[in-house]
Amino acid sequence: VVKIKGGAMSIAYHYGHESETYAQHNKLVIAEKTLQLLRDDMIVLIGGGTTIREFIKKIPATLRATFITVNVLSAVELLDKPMIKTIVIGGQISAYSQMTVSGEVFEYLSNIKADLCIIGTNAIDPVNGLTDSDWETIQVKKAMIKAADKVAILAISEKLNSSMKMKIADLQDIHYLITELPAGSEALQGYKAKDLEIL
Repeated sequence: VVKIKGGAMSIAYHYGHESETYAQHNKLVIAEKTLQLLRDDMIVLIGGGTTIREFIKKIPATLRATFITVNVLSAVELLDKPMIKTIVIGGQISAYSQMTVSGEVFEYLSNIKADLCIIGTNAIDPVNGLTDSDWETIQVKKAMIKAADKVAILAISEKLNSSMKMKIADLQDIHYLITELPAGSEALQGYKAKDLEIL
């Protein structure tokens, strides 16, 4: 078992172990950089994926905030943070993205305004913006972006300069791009022209 806020739970619910996380070192660098965006009393809308979960693990136990998520696995990780209020938006779960994707999600998201939205991406490109190939996932991510004042995209560098079939958002809809690369890296030059803050 592992200790969580309010008791204990089987370690099996903590999805994935460190040895199973692809490109874990790069994701840990991204996680550390993302911490600088957090402030007490924020409302944070957060997605899912292994990079997001590495970030959640790094959140200080002293941070006081509300996190709203469409991903059950992200919610489980957040249970370890004693000062964070966690809200899960329920509904049908997509096997593709492990996000809730049914109508209730869109209704809930249309009625909130988060301070910050943190999501991962499968593809990002200076011309084509954020793209993916799953229709339901795209619609939820669009709604999440619309529901926040600021948007941060977490992406390991191999996802840069790649495109998929359907658009989620243009780069001008994004405020922060966080990769494991140094901000001055040549691979990020095309994104700097888009007025993104690169961390």
